[in-house]
Amino acid sequence: MSESRRSETSGGREGALRVDLTVDHPECWIIEVSAATAVDVLGRGVYRIDDRRANSHVTLSADRKNALDEAVDVARASGHTVSVAEMTAGRDRAVPVTPGKASRELLVTHDPTKQVSDAFTSRGFVYGAPVDIREGVEHWTLLTHDDRHGIEAALDDVRDEAGAEIDLIGISSVDGRAEAETLPLYRLSARQREVLELARRRGYYAHPREVTANELAAELGVTTSTVHEHLHKAEAKLLDTS
Repeated sequence: MSESRRSETSGGREGALRVDLTVDHPECWIIEVSAATAVDVLGRGVYRIDDRRANSHVTLSADRKNALDEAVDVARASGHTVSVAEMTAGRDRAVPVTPGKASRELLVTHDPTKQVSDAFTSRGFVYGAPVDIREGVEHWTLLTHDDRHGIEAALDDVRDEAGAEIDLIGISSVDGRAEAETLPLYRLSARQREVLELARRRGYYAHPREVTANELAAELGVTTSTVHEHLHKAEAKLLDTS
């Protein structure tokens, strides 16, 4: 289990803490979609209707538009979804797109007991960013006022309650700079989001810089030029207001 270089270990603080996790849990329709297709999913929120139903707003992204059709079919075939409504049904699917540009918005009604959202929020966590689901694993960013001991105890409770596999990536202070949830992450490919998030967690954008591109490349197992390429493309997409 790796930890952020800016990990907080003491309690009694007034600021919030950011908690980065990877999560895998059984019978989750979103994980089913991500694991079965070449599609990445951004979960924008889960809104409970009653004890048996909840609505989720998600964004699907892929290199190919037919992969989106496959993902919608998997979502509809899941035993844990009630309805799947496409919110971009009028988009021309025949138009060629560049990798990472094909996307679709869904509103899905599903069984809330097969999600871990309530297990997190009932223990005081709040969403720090949309949930990024790729290759069958959920990448969560949560915010909390709890200390490290309380966070680890709460995560143990979630593991037991939801039967979830949770890997704590890091705990870090939340400062006054804009967090990733204010950025249009749906514009990025899964790999660009992964590299950007790692750079943010490791302090690449801090002043002074806390990690170099060479160190990021070593952690990712790629070349430094590849890191620069992913970051430059991600930054260009996020800064494009057109």
